[in-house]
Parts: sequence; structure tokens; C-alpha cells
Amino acid sequence: MKGLPLGLLCLLLNLLLYGQARAHELRPAQLDIEETLPGQYLVQWKVPQQQNQAIPKFHLQISPPCQQQSVSSVKLLQGYAMGSLMLDCNPGTLAGRHLSLPDLSSNLLDTLVHYQPLDGPSQSSLLNYQNTGLDVAEPAAVLGFYRLGIYHILTGIDHLLFVLGLLALVSSLRTLLLTITAFTVAHSITLTAAVLGWVHVPSAPTEAAIALSLLMVGRELLIHNPDSLIMQKPWLAAGLFGLVHGLGFAGALSEHGLPPGDIPVALLLFNLGVETGQVFFVLLILILARAAWVQRHRLQLRNRWLPYGMGSLAGMMFISRVLQIV
Repeated sequence: MKGLPLGLLCLLLNLLLYGQARAHELRPAQLDIEETLPGQYLVQWKVPQQQNQAIPKFHLQISPPCQQQSVSSVKLLQGYAMGSLMLDCNPGTLAGRHLSLPDLSSNLLDTLVHYQPLDGPSQSSLLNYQNTGLDVAEPAAVLGFYRLGIYHILTGIDHLLFVLGLLALVSSLRTLLLTITAFTVAHSITLTAAVLGWVHVPSAPTEAAIALSLLMVGRELLIHNPDSLIMQKPWLAAGLFGLVHGLGFAGALSEHGLPPGDIPVALLLFNLGVETGQVFFVLLILILARAAWVQRHRLQLRNRWLPYGMGSLAGMMFISRVLQIV
């Protein structure tokens, strides 16, 4: 390894990390079930289509089974495969039956499920590869959004790298608290605004801007100019870039038509999940920073390995995301 150039090593490591990061589709699928007549249900679904991949399939299993009628052909629109079908559950209703999406056990696709009966409150649930089914009578509600927030921050390598870069920029505990607080407040503002429909920003430019923020932080770490604005006021950079990262977090929720009654609670729980994952990550980095090996190589890690690693990975992300725009 000693003879391997630093830039090439960073590139190889980042290719591996980037491939793993892209393996999880951040946009959840959506399943809407509406009772149109007693025992009759309109089922509509949409699944994100990943670039250069076949049209995704969608399988719904119901136990005890209902009869499927009028299955529509699959359509592609704005990066989603969409379809619908009619269910006849007479005699009886979906209440008390078990719904499952068996395909979730073989991929990393989260699915938001919304059930609206003729009479009674709606039910919203989050399914994933660990939890592929639900009982319709269950008040599953939106507690799954807390887990979704934790999951997305801990699997979002771009967000974690940005937080890591912020930690490397600060020089005191007070500045660290101020910087993390500014990032939290900023991304909470734009996350709320995007999910509630107050702002509308396309996801592709947002993701490209997030990659660009990584490049800028990596550059600051590399040149290490104590007189630069970011070095003197890292909390200001954290707040400005946090506004962009909040739009990225909102991409997991804003395009999926959550019922109005569930949006505030789902948004709060998702944001709390993001903060829980972020606090866990910061504490983990602070603990690792006290390790003897890290202390011996602290300057090299901060001034070389981290900026080179962030820069090469962010560069690949930025190019890939810009290509999606054009």
C-alpha cells in the first residue's frame, strides 16, 4: 500500500463507497389504497426507476386474499413506474387482513402505504426490507418515519461526510456546538418548507448542490487558510449549506402525497430521526478521535486523507448528478 499514490487510493476507496451509497434508493415507493364502495378498493402504486435498470415490478399480497380486477398497464412518468388495480374484498373489507410486499425482502426500497376506508380514520405505514407487511386494523400510523429519519442519515454518505468535514473545521467545543446547531436549524427549515409545499426545488439540482458543498468543505480542509470565512465562521457555512441539505432530506418525503392529517407528525418524527442519527454519528466521531492511532496521525488525517477522500467522492457525485440534470 505504501507505493500506491494517495489520489489513486482515494479514488478506489470512493468507487467502492459510492457504489454502496447508490445501492439504496432514497426515494420511497408509494402504495395508496382507497375504498371507493363497500368492499371495493382502488389500489395505486408508484415505484422509483433507477437509471439504466428495467421497469420495476410491484407485487401486493393480501391474506385472506381479495379478488383483483381491472389491472392497468404500467406507465413511466418523471422517473417513476406507476400502475393501478381494483380489489374486490366482498364479503367483508380489508380491515383485519394482512398486506405484504414480498419484493421488499430482496431490495432496499422503502414503501409508504396509505389506506383510506369509506368510514373511519386513514392509516399510514412505512414498510421496508425488514418489515414487509402490516395488519390493516393496526394503528401503525407514522411511527416508522422516526426510523426512516435515522436510516436515511446513517446511510446518506454525502450528509455524513459533510458533518465530518464540519467537525474537522472546528477548533473548540463551543464552536462545534454552534456549528452543529446551525446545520440542524437550517436543514430543519428547508425540510419543513419542502414537505409542506412552501418551496419546490427539483431533486437533481439539489443533490448536485449537496455534492458541491462537500467539494467546498474539502477544499477548505486542504488549503487550511485560517483567514477564510469558512474557517473563521464554520457555523455560517453550516447554516447556508444546511439549507440545501434540508431539501435533500425532504426528497424522501415531499413527493409522495401524505394525507394532510399525517404530515405534521410524520415530518416531526422524521426530523427527530435525522437528528438522532446525526447526534449518534457526531458522538461516534468524537470517541474515535480520542483513539491513540488517530491522535498520532491527526494532522495527516485532517489535512490530507479527509480532504482528498471528500474531494474525490464529491467530484464523482457531482458529475453523476449533473448528468442526471442534462
